[in-house]
Amino acid sequence: MRILMLGNSLTFANDMPQMLAALTGAEVVHHTRGRARLSEQLNPATRLGAQTQAALAGEHWDYVVLQEMSHGPISSPKSFFSSVAQLCEQIRASGAAPVLYAT
Repeated sequence: MRILMLGNSLTFANDMPQMLAALTGAEVVHHTRGRARLSEQLNPATRLGAQTQAALAGEHWDYVVLQEMSHGPISSPKSFFSSVAQLCEQIRASGAAPVLYAT
């Protein structure tokens, strides 16, 4: 099983990807940057977005975990829901299942 985690420090803090790998036996990869928003994962003009877009288009994933900046769903709900919808469409088209990780 392969899991891709998209997010920010709430995803990579406390070695969460390594903990998930240990619990599930899966290969866990994370594309994260402190204070990153999901909209950045969609933007191929950014380093993080280019990395994520290439991984979604060219690699097999079983699950893709989406984690928005902690206050993003409240402070920018339109951007949050739009980003989630676009990423979920890409994730499902690649044969993976999206999972939302929210604080």
